[in-house]
Amino acid sequence: MNVGWIIAAVAPLATASVFAQDLPFGECRLGYWSSSRNLDHTQDIAQGLCFSNWKPSVSDSVSFGFSVQGHIANEYDTTGDKARLREGYADIGNDHWSLRLGRQIIAWGRADRINPTDYFSPRDFTLLVPEDDEQRRGIDAALAQYHLNDSNRLSLVIARFEPHKMPQGLLPAGIVRSAEPDDAEVAVKYDHIGNLFDWSVSYYDGYDRFSRYRLAQYVNDLPRIYADYESLSTWGFDTAAAAGSWTLRTELTHSTQERTQTGDEISITRAIVGVDHDFLDTANINVQWFSNHREHTSRIPIAIYQEGLDRLNSEFGFHDQGVTLRLSNRFLNEQLKIELAAILDTQNQSYVIRPRLTYALNDQIKITAGADAFSGIEQSYFGVRENNDLRFIEFTIVY
Repeated sequence: MNVGWIIAAVAPLATASVFAQDLPFGECRLGYWSSSRNLDHTQDIAQGLCFSNWKPSVSDSVSFGFSVQGHIANEYDTTGDKARLREGYADIGNDHWSLRLGRQIIAWGRADRINPTDYFSPRDFTLLVPEDDEQRRGIDAALAQYHLNDSNRLSLVIARFEPHKMPQGLLPAGIVRSAEPDDAEVAVKYDHIGNLFDWSVSYYDGYDRFSRYRLAQYVNDLPRIYADYESLSTWGFDTAAAAGSWTLRTELTHSTQERTQTGDEISITRAIVGVDHDFLDTANINVQWFSNHREHTSRIPIAIYQEGLDRLNSEFGFHDQGVTLRLSNRFLNEQLKIELAAILDTQNQSYVIRPRLTYALNDQIKITAGADAFSGIEQSYFGVRENNDLRFIEFTIVY
């Protein structure tokens, strides 16, 4: 049993009379999705999904946080977990310091949705939700923060590793999976928050949450594919500068990744620069440029396996770059929100387009509809995801 479940079980019994006035909140949805997100041709999925949260306080210095995801669907194997404790933590502290212990979502980074410095956010990429942030899963961790003054903060995280849940599709035969790492992950971050300019510098020592696939040989020369979670050390830097209705955001990381079986090291540099602008009172536009550069020390030795492993590793060359776009506006006294998001991989000429429409009947009831459309050559980041093309509609009750 993890720390989060222990806190979830004990805290209500210990403090129920103190914070009876703090009520749970969240939302429940009924929806139809035309396809799964597991690259497996599963279609016509009906599901119910609830996110329930509770944040009771014992005093000004002691509080708790709980978040549970419940899921009912006609296809369980390809659409996420039936039930999951996303968060279950205890929080103590004052104006100068705080300590949060238990299962928690730690979201770092200042860019829009693509965050190289977001070290501690395992995600379920198969979960059928309209917003990417809802794919986040909590992680068992201790988060300590010390406020040096009103503008500067120092954070320390010690966490237990948890991987992403990835779309798999049809896997090659002969995969040998290594056990998940049990070493602690550690990160430190120094934050500066100013009136017009925010920045942070961070260091992370842990593991890549994406399983890495590589081709090797047994002694009898039969090829085998190994899947490992490789160690990773990363320096990160991010900024956000505001000027009126404009905001400039950047993130930059430089990582050294060590291959578990061979000891080879790969140097990886990721960068994203973007600007967003509010206009017409209710509209916003965000445009970003991103780049990933990898310095490989070795390549896969047998070319016939290259396509399958490229897909599993989501790597189709030493360098990736592209642009993102998000345009949104609200109408009808903000009852109707329309958003168009897109990502273009300029290196391999692939893209995804994601329109969304949300109509709020009132403060408690809303309807959301949208689509994900992938396109590109077979050996490209979005081209291999064409099986995840989908349309959806959801009816949501907020409480």
